[in-house]
Amino acid sequence: MDTNTAQAILAYCSLAVTILTLITAAALIWYTIETSRLRRATQEQVEKTGLLLKEAHTQNEHSIQPIVTLERANDLHILEKTATQIVIRNLGLGAAFNIDVEPLRGPNTTIRFVPTMSLAAGQREPISLVYTEDGKQVVSSAYELIQRMFHSNELDEGARSIVRYADVTGKRYRTTIIYHYDRQSRETTPRFDKTEPDTAA
Repeated sequence: MDTNTAQAILAYCSLAVTILTLITAAALIWYTIETSRLRRATQEQVEKTGLLLKEAHTQNEHSIQPIVTLERANDLHILEKTATQIVIRNLGLGAAFNIDVEPLRGPNTTIRFVPTMSLAAGQREPISLVYTEDGKQVVSSAYELIQRMFHSNELDEGARSIVRYADVTGKRYRTTIIYHYDRQSRETTPRFDKTEPDTAA
């Protein structure tokens, strides 16, 4: 083999090595780009799945969450008298359990609410009150007992009731009810304020 032929073979070999190196480099660059795209797509999919799971959990929570409040029942009267009953009502989609209302306290008067074991979604029940004034107790479900505390200045405008209860899973909630007292008409109206998880439970 002469020198010219050997040089030509070396030149072709060098060119072939260069081309193979370029092809390998291009393949590595393509692989790196595709891997990066795949990683981003996987991350996005994981994030979307996480959001979907969180949304499903939130919807499930809402589907079993009770919302318990107190209200006057103008359509219910005590022993066919004009006295209106006070009822406890579940406005939520899920059943409520172990329902307890904090007492209303004045300087000389206290109203305790008899606990309610359970309320189905949409259910309302008269709630019994234990009205204590100057050591004397009256058991009733008359809403007028609450109004009497405002009339006698035992309670002020903006007094609150806190209702505590649990859902079917045992998660605790509380509802805040604010009483609005109109001194001109002498009417007291309990108004739903908010429901929130009961972190104190």
